[in-house]
Amino acid sequence: MILKKLLQCTDEFELQTILMLRNLFYKKWFKKYGSGNKIGKPMMIVHPEKAEIGNHVTIRSRLRMEMIVLWGNRKYNPLLSIGNNVCIEQNCHIACTEKITICDHVLISSNVFITDLDHDYRDKNKSIIKKRIKTSPTYIGKNTFIGSGAKILSGVRIGENCVIGANAVITKSIPDNCLVVGVPGRIIKKYSVDTGQWESV
Repeated sequence: MILKKLLQCTDEFELQTILMLRNLFYKKWFKKYGSGNKIGKPMMIVHPEKAEIGNHVTIRSRLRMEMIVLWGNRKYNPLLSIGNNVCIEQNCHIACTEKITICDHVLISSNVFITDLDHDYRDKNKSIIKKRIKTSPTYIGKNTFIGSGAKILSGVRIGENCVIGANAVITKSIPDNCLVVGVPGRIIKKYSVDTGQWESV
């Protein structure tokens, strides 16, 4: 009961004390948990022992973080790795069965979905819940910004210093220094080191 109250409290007057106490619990729960972190009230965190969180990470309220270790009769060994100085805004969903890497200084806006799995829909004779899942590691490079409502799908590698537009759906890997928008996501600008400008492609 005490733990439940600590995790749910959002009173501003008590915030610093609550954050400190939450962090004490999180240090025991997560595989690795750094210092100076600020994590709001989550919706759910499943198998935190399969996640590593760096230093000075901010995660707003209603995070849904699932490290999936069993689907059907198949076991998985997921690893979610969140670097230093990462900020994840409210209502985000992260689903990990193999490996998701979020590098240092990444900013993730609200309502973003990040996954490394797909449901195998090909067998029409099985319920989608009972079908197998396919996994492929997902990677987000440092200094990248993920706009509100974006979806980062399995097997995608996003380079460094990228900007992913609001509501974009990223289905393919993106090189460094790109601006991506749309469904599916497409590169519309690249940063030129020579000119110091974002140039249309």
